[in-house]
Amino acid sequence: MVLTKIKQYGELVMFSHTLFSFPFAMLAMFIAADGLPEARVIFWIIIALVSGRTGANAFNRYFDRNIDAKNPRTANRHLPAKKVNEIEVLIFTIVCFLIFVFAAFQIIHYVLCYHLLQFYCFLYIHILRDLLGFVT
Repeated sequence: MVLTKIKQYGELVMFSHTLFSFPFAMLAMFIAADGLPEARVIFWIIIALVSGRTGANAFNRYFDRNIDAKNPRTANRHLPAKKVNEIEVLIFTIVCFLIFVFAAFQIIHYVLCYHLLQFYCFLYIHILRDLLGFVT
């Protein structure tokens, strides 16, 4: 029963396409980081990738369910065919987006803290120099 549900939701959100997009996301990460970022940053990027893409696909399926039901080509998709519950898909979408926001915050928090630390050190050094009259 549980494995069947996992399989249905994997098909609903086209999880295989997420796996296909993985190398492109990793390449973008390496380019953006100008090398290999820390392991924790890689972890949160992967979580953000999977949760963001999964949530977006689930939302798209939920939002288009009535249109898909009218189109013979898409009428057999999970929501129009009632293979999955609409409320479950909506909850699944919300959970995915919450995970995405949390993961994005973990990444941005790391980046902001790093850069803010550099900024504060810069300010601190210059304020001390000016207050104490140090000449550099």
